[in-house]
Amino acid sequence: MMKPLQPLALAAAFALVSSMALAQDSLTVIAFGGANGAMHKKHSVDPFERDSGIKILFDSYSGGVAEMKAQVESGNIQWDVINVEAIDLERACSEGLLESIDHSLLPPGADGTPAEDDFVQGMLQSDCTVDTDIFSTVYAYNKDTIGKVVPTTIADLFDSAKIPGKRALRKRPQINLEWALMADGVPFDQVYKVLATDEGQKRAFAKLDTIKKDVVWFDSWSQAPQLLNDGGAVMVQSANGRFYDAIRNDKRPFVIIWDGHLYDTEG
Repeated sequence: MMKPLQPLALAAAFALVSSMALAQDSLTVIAFGGANGAMHKKHSVDPFERDSGIKILFDSYSGGVAEMKAQVESGNIQWDVINVEAIDLERACSEGLLESIDHSLLPPGADGTPAEDDFVQGMLQSDCTVDTDIFSTVYAYNKDTIGKVVPTTIADLFDSAKIPGKRALRKRPQINLEWALMADGVPFDQVYKVLATDEGQKRAFAKLDTIKKDVVWFDSWSQAPQLLNDGGAVMVQSANGRFYDAIRNDKRPFVIIWDGHLYDTEG
C-alpha cells in the first residue's frame, strides 16, 4: 500500500509556504488522482486545512513537468504545492521549475525526533521536496479475464505465446526498460549496470519489440485499474496502491504480481 512516511510529511511542506498562504488565504495543492490523491487529502490536506484555517484548493494531474514548465515560463504560477514522482522531480528541480525547501525548518516528529531522523533514510535528499510516500510499480491480472494460465513472473508479462492478450504499460521508459532486461534474463542486481550501456538499452528495446503489437499504452496510473477491470488488457502495470485500493475497497478480483517490482518515491 502507498504509505505516508509520516502523517505530517505533506503538512510540513505546506507549513513552509504558509506565510504566502496567509497573505492570500489559500493554497492550490496538486496531487495525482484516484487512491493516491485520496490518501493525501485524508492524511495531509484535510488536517492542514482544519488546523491552519487556510483554504486548500485541491486538484489532480497526470504527472510530468510540462504543466509546471508552462507556468514558470509564462510567469503565471497557479500551483503552490505539488506531489511529484522522483523521475519528474530530478528534471523539474534541475531546470529551476521548483523552489528549494530548507529542510532545517521542518518540525520534529510527534515524539520529538528531529525531522532529519524521522524520515526513511534518503527521503530528504532533494533540495526541492519533502518526500511523502514510497510505492512499488507492479503488474496485476484479473481473475475473471486472465484465462487458464496465470502469470507469476516478469517473464510472463513478455510471453504472449504463453499468455495471449493485451498488456497495458505506462507510456514512460522507466520500469519498462528494467522489466524488459529482467525478462530477457539479466539478473536483478545487474539490471542498472546493463542499462547504463548502449548495448543494454538496445537489448531492452528489442525485448519490448517482442510484445509491441500486444501493448496498450496509457498515460496515468489512474487508468490502470479501469483497463484491468474492463478487459482492456489481461495484464496491467501500475503503482501497487492503485491495485490495492481496487482490491480492498472496490472488491475487484485482481491479483498483484510482485516479481521484479521496483520501488519509487513521491515528494
